[in-house]
Amino acid sequence: MPPGTARPRHDNGWPAPVWSGPAFAPAGSSTVTTAHDLSVWVAALLDRSAPGAAALDPLVDFPGGRVGLAWHVSEVDGRTIIWHNGATGGSRTILALDRERRQAVLLLTDSTRDVDAVGLRLAAAAPGAAPAAFAGRDVGLAGLLGWNVLGLLMLGTAVLRWRSGRGWPLVDGTLAGATGLLVLLVHGPWMVMPTALWLGLTLAVVVLGVAASLRRGGPRTTSRRSLVPSLAGTAVVLALALWSV
Repeated sequence: MPPGTARPRHDNGWPAPVWSGPAFAPAGSSTVTTAHDLSVWVAALLDRSAPGAAALDPLVDFPGGRVGLAWHVSEVDGRTIIWHNGATGGSRTILALDRERRQAVLLLTDSTRDVDAVGLRLAAAAPGAAPAAFAGRDVGLAGLLGWNVLGLLMLGTAVLRWRSGRGWPLVDGTLAGATGLLVLLVHGPWMVMPTALWLGLTLAVVVLGVAASLRRGGPRTTSRRSLVPSLAGTAVVLALALWSV
């Protein structure tokens, strides 16, 4: 990565791994470019002087639009827009063209936020006119499941282990709680939710852990043998969470 290159990032702002794609390098993957270079290419697409510009011409109809050679053709706000998008872990892009108006929009982002709707509406807007307002990001149900549910389950496991007695259950619960907090920190939907929520969960886990460590007596309902699979599961979740950063 040359100095000054925009780095892809997760939703929580942490740097995402760069997708180098060496096997696809001859097709253009792993190419570093600039907005200026892309604008030169876009101008050539608009005036049809770019080699292979015929790929933008629609060839096949399908429900919702048409498609050329990997270029989509859609009707947006009464305009015919030709476009293609791209995505890696931590980056989103779209190039949308209105060839009749010789107008194009290129959006490059160093985040996982989808830019398709914004790019298409901007490309279809009249020159000098403000496009219609865009809705804010909606994570949706799918965005709240997966890793986030796993993180909350780890916090629940921590509380259950602390209730089982002192000693090894206390250590096991502490590790599970710390792992759950790490998973939520890395994968939580913090683009739409305040980070104070994570801080509140952290405070609650610390308070419950301290209370459990000070509690005396009580039945021991967990054996060391049953702790082995619990610790192993925590280790697996921790390894996957760190690997995914």
